[in-house]
Amino acid sequence: LPISKTIIIPEGVKIISSTCFNFNSIAKNYISKVVFPNTLEKINSLAFGNQYLSGALRIPGSCKIIDSNAFYGTSHRITELILEEGVENINFGAFALQGSYELKNLHIPNSVKSVGQNAFYIPSLKTVSAPAGLDLSTAGIPAAAVITYRDLPE
Repeated sequence: LPISKTIIIPEGVKIISSTCFNFNSIAKNYISKVVFPNTLEKINSLAFGNQYLSGALRIPGSCKIIDSNAFYGTSHRITELILEEGVENINFGAFALQGSYELKNLHIPNSVKSVGQNAFYIPSLKTVSAPAGLDLSTAGIPAAAVITYRDLPE
C-alpha cells in the first residue's frame, strides 16, 4: 500500500457527506485513521466505503446516525470499534467490516435505538454486549458470537 493518511475532521463539522472519503483507485486516497469531532451528528452512506482504516475507530456520542454502508469494505483492519453513548441509529451495512479479523468484541451503547440489516457484519466477532430489547436478529452478527443483553438503567 502507498503511504496512508490520518484524517482529522475539525470541530464544528456536523455531517460527513456520502462517499466523501470513499476509496477511489484513481485518486489512491488511502486513509488509515480518522478522528471525528465531538460536534459530528451524522455519517452518510459510503462516507468511508472501501477504505483502509486500521486500529481503533471511535464514533463520538454526538453522532446520532451512521448511515448505510458508511464503513463498508473488506480492506478495513479495525481492531476496536468504540461507539460512544449517544449514538442512536446504525443503518444497513454501516459496519460491514469483513476484513477486520482482529475485531472480536463489540459494545453497543444503551442509546442505540435501531440497528439495520447487516449493520455489524463482522465475521470475527466473538462477544457482543447490547442493551436489553435491541433487535439484533438481522444485524449480521455471527451465529457463534455470544450476545449479552444488559438491563437498561431506570
